Amino acid sequence: MANLSKPMNMNQQQTPASNEGKKMPLKSIRVGSVKCTVWENNGENGNYCTVSIERSYKDKAGAWQTTNSYAANDLANLLVATTAAQRFILIDYPEFNKQGE
Repeated sequence: MANLSKPMNMNQQQTPASNEGKKMPLKSIRVGSVKCTVWENNGENGNYCTVSIERSYKDKAGAWQTTNSYAANDLANLLVATTAAQRFILIDYPEFNKQGE
């Protein structure tokens, strides 16, 4: 479980733009086993952001898997990662915040 009394190791990574033709995320934020990926989308009223959230784990065979299910001890990391994603959108893409108006 995340210790909220001290800073967490939060790895923020930009996905390289080398995958031509594929839609690339604006940002990926990993906190522990939780990852939030921020995507830009186009809608009738302009561009907006969505966030996909997943948790990584190793299965019994030792292979990495992802899930959208979280245990109680994942919730602190989930909170920090989603808060970081929200801050990224609000600060770096304020024009997207007008989508719902």
